[in-house]
Amino acid sequence: MKLRGRSYYHLNHERQLELAKKRNQRNLKKSLRLLIKAKNKPCIDCGGHFPPWVMDFDHKDNASKSGNVSQLRRSHNFRRIETEIQKCDLLCANCHRSRTVRRFWGKYYAIIEELKTEGYRFFWENQPR
Repeated sequence: MKLRGRSYYHLNHERQLELAKKRNQRNLKKSLRLLIKAKNKPCIDCGGHFPPWVMDFDHKDNASKSGNVSQLRRSHNFRRIETEIQKCDLLCANCHRSRTVRRFWGKYYAIIEELKTEGYRFFWENQPR
C-alpha cells in the first residue's frame, strides 16, 4: 500500500502540490474571515469601535495560553482558534499596550504614577481628544 501511495504521489506530484496550495489558500481565507468577525466588537476597556487591524486579542490568563491567535490561524483548525479566542479579551491597540505595561512592566508603570503624584505632567495627557 505504501509503495502504491508513493508512486501515485510521484506520478501526480505537480497536481498534488497545486491542490495543497488551493486548500491552504482556502483555509487561510476562512480563518481570516473568522478573525475579522471576532474583531467586529468594541474594545472592552475604552468602548471604542475600530477596524479589525487595530484590534488585539489579549489573553486573560497567560498560563492557559496555547499560542497567539494571529499565528494559530496559519497552522491550526478553526475549533482551536475559536477556543483560543474565548480565552482572550478584545482590546484596541492602545488599550492593549497600556494593559501590557501595567501587567508586565509594573515598576515602570509605578514610576510613572509616582511622577504624576509629584506633579509631573506627561505630554500625552495634555492632548485634546
